[in-house]
Amino acid sequence: FRNLPHMAQSPDVGRMKDQFSDIPFILVGAGPSLDESIEFLKSVKDKAIIVASNSSFRKLINSGVPPHLVVTADPLSPTLAGFEGINHEGVPLVCPFSAYPEIVQLFSGRIFSWCTYNPIVDLVKSYMKLPPGTTIMEQGTVSGCVLDLSRLLGCRKVLMVGQDMSVRDDGRYYTDDSSYADAGTHISKDATGQRLPGNTQEKVLVEQRLFVYLKTFEQFIAKKNPLVEYRNLARTGVKISGVPYCSYEDALEWIGESSNTEF
Repeated sequence: FRNLPHMAQSPDVGRMKDQFSDIPFILVGAGPSLDESIEFLKSVKDKAIIVASNSSFRKLINSGVPPHLVVTADPLSPTLAGFEGINHEGVPLVCPFSAYPEIVQLFSGRIFSWCTYNPIVDLVKSYMKLPPGTTIMEQGTVSGCVLDLSRLLGCRKVLMVGQDMSVRDDGRYYTDDSSYADAGTHISKDATGQRLPGNTQEKVLVEQRLFVYLKTFEQFIAKKNPLVEYRNLARTGVKISGVPYCSYEDALEWIGESSNTEF
């Protein structure tokens, strides 16, 4: 209810459905490999649609690579930490009506909405004689919402940056420039979990929560449109089935001379 004054008139994200098949999509997570990927992102900022989760947003803004969209989904207050003290001007937010209200207020007037099982919003839209809201996958991690957004937009090339989903050998979970780092939770020396094949290492540590995220991604990609290609730039990350790892040079060649002007 607190979000309705800011979101009742917001355009539904479904208005962009299948409109950008020729523009590569870059999903930016907050894994530790994001720190070494900034120069690459700067080099392709005019060639692709760069979409950040709330946890990677601050790193991109502070590095001079504002994303074209930022996505938040969690209704809980800790999510706000990824936006506090950050210049968010000019960046549209994509979120459900149940997103944390203080974040919604920050982006009021620059919001695309989605609606995954929300009877209240369904009723409001019906009263306003609007079609039902678009459904976006919400399964444990906001990066899953970003992944589903790439499907909605119709992008046929999807590149994952900073999507490690593993604990690096030095104990790092997340980028140094994040709310996790503020709380000291971006590093763990005693993390436990499974050791699974990595993108450039024989095995990497995947703790239980990250393993759930990994399986969410793999299940989504297993059902993908055969015309969609995926690549992974997370050098220190876990190998994602169906998403080949590539170097920066190969990724630049793969993206090619596309332009995001239409977006």
